[in-house]
Amino acid sequence: MICENGTLILQATGADAYLWSPLVGLSDPQSANPEASPLSETTYFVTGTDVNGCVNIDSVRITIFSITAGPDSIVCLNDSVLAFVSDGATFSWTPTEGVSDPTLATPYLSPNDNTIYTVTATSAFGCESSAEVTVDILSLPIADFTAEFEPSCDGIYADFQNNSQNSEAYFWLFGDGETSDQFEPNHTYEPGLGNNVTLYTYNNDSLCSDSVTVDFSNQWFGNDTIDINYSTVFTPNFDGINDCFKPGFDGRFSDCYNLKIFNRWGALIFESTGGQNHCWDGYTKGGKLSDAGTYFYIVSLKGYENHGYVTVIY
Repeated sequence: MICENGTLILQATGADAYLWSPLVGLSDPQSANPEASPLSETTYFVTGTDVNGCVNIDSVRITIFSITAGPDSIVCLNDSVLAFVSDGATFSWTPTEGVSDPTLATPYLSPNDNTIYTVTATSAFGCESSAEVTVDILSLPIADFTAEFEPSCDGIYADFQNNSQNSEAYFWLFGDGETSDQFEPNHTYEPGLGNNVTLYTYNNDSLCSDSVTVDFSNQWFGNDTIDINYSTVFTPNFDGINDCFKPGFDGRFSDCYNLKIFNRWGALIFESTGGQNHCWDGYTKGGKLSDAGTYFYIVSLKGYENHGYVTVIY
């Protein structure tokens, strides 16, 4: 074995004439002791002839101390790749930034930017050889979200706002065994203590990921106490101001809310059930505008019932 760009003196004896082949890298192919400087692993053949014309052939194989290194890789930021060098006794990696141990044959490489590393290996006989390893870095997604919670007919309605950056795909763990891969999902929880909610985000065909967990477990979410505000007067004159009677409440109770309006004789003149517009604009079920005066209402909301009076003024 010789070093890269090194020279070895070949030796042949026992003949009177010599001929070496191949000719590449030989100083004199007809010499018994030519200098050989091959650029790659080569087997040289020598043909020797004596004075009697007898011929014999022999060969010598020359190897070059040369290394390969790898693997060339594409990794996510903060990830690493385990490198290797094919041969050598001692090693030196440059640059050293992001190299777990620049004297090892198999260090971990974790640069912050696209980097071409050069490793120089030295053999036990003092030969040196170098190779390169390229590591390209993919930027990470950034997972982030906020949530708003409202009481609803079926439980606690959660609306999630996705504030993630540099992301292509999403996976939510709601903390109650349910999941979603929507960008901005909503979810209904049972009333009670909150949950830990985790959002995983991905990019680069899901090669890179990030996650964030928000702890809502120290908060109580209930829908058993509902505050309803009632107006006592409204003016359905279509001026855009106080034209409709609708009790106000916090939460998403449209589907389990019922409003009934009765005139002074107890006749039901208006009813709005779940999923409808719950605003009374002064018109009766028959399409007639109600007279000015006082009317009785009954509100049913998620099993609760309340009643009172409202006055129509023109």
